[in-house]
Amino acid sequence: MILRSLLAAVVLFAAFGASAQPAPVTNSRMVPTQVQPGADAALDERQAREWGLHLEEWARYRQLMQGPLGVYSPQLDPLTALGIEARSEEERRRYAELQVQAEARRVGKTLAYQRAYDAGWQLLFPGQPRVSLPGAKAQGAGNTGSGRLAVFVKADCAPCAQRVQQLQAAGTAFDLYMV
Repeated sequence: MILRSLLAAVVLFAAFGASAQPAPVTNSRMVPTQVQPGADAALDERQAREWGLHLEEWARYRQLMQGPLGVYSPQLDPLTALGIEARSEEERRRYAELQVQAEARRVGKTLAYQRAYDAGWQLLFPGQPRVSLPGAKAQGAGNTGSGRLAVFVKADCAPCAQRVQQLQAAGTAFDLYMV
């Protein structure tokens, strides 16, 4: 009986307490979303093709990047990720070769751009250095040496001895080093 009275009091208190405070008003609206599985599939197919992969390999790459590999190395490209996690030596070799080809294309494009940049610099700023660091020595102001010729000879080397004699006869100052 006491338990029943206590339970009734708790229920009444909860009901009155809830109605004493107005419920917060929130503004919300329903926005329909369009799920386009065809668009995702087309994107996956395009990305797989760009890397020289089959769709199954692209799916495996995405799966690998959801696991520890993606946590440790979130910026890995597909070929590196698949190569690291290759299931056989043949698979690893295939991904390595694909990556070499991709890198060769990338480096070729980068070098072509660098050549265009160099030509543009020469056109717009002929004879002007691209970088001039504060406190850097002028070009050609490095180690100029003693101004003497350095001659390196081996023991029992007839052509070496002949060259030394020629230099002496010509009165050329030189430093002789035995190697």
